Amino acid sequence: MSQLSLEPGAVFTGILLLALGIFCIIRGIQLRMAEVPWFVEDYRGWSCPSLSLPIGGAFLLGIGAFSFEPLLPFWLAAAASLTAIASFPLFMLGMFVWFPWFLLPGWYRRARKAGVPRHDPQAMARFKRLTKAQQRTTTWPNLPDNPDAP
Repeated sequence: MSQLSLEPGAVFTGILLLALGIFCIIRGIQLRMAEVPWFVEDYRGWSCPSLSLPIGGAFLLGIGAFSFEPLLPFWLAAAASLTAIASFPLFMLGMFVWFPWFLLPGWYRRARKAGVPRHDPQAMARFKRLTKAQQRTTTWPNLPDNPDAP
């Protein structure tokens, strides 16, 4: 009978990576879903660290879970490693080179089509509050200040 054990350093590293991964995912989602989308100040059409944060968190979760590989069932260890393998290139690409346009929020792409200034968080927030139907028909000079008003 084989005895499965982990070194203390592997346990500490795994827990640290899991905690950092959870933090990155939560903080990245908060930045992406905030009422005033502050990531628009960072995004210039190339790299965007604040939008890449949840993808980096998925990478850290996968690596952290894989450090417990001797204790995990095979399918769970395989899922963790595949998550890490898939998210690492996306994270590095989005962090340092170019954030893929197809991973941007849908309302941001509609705002750019409507002509909303790219780096104005307040204008983007006003556009984001519109319904999807209003977003598709609104253009920048005609953007309402209060979308809930009749």
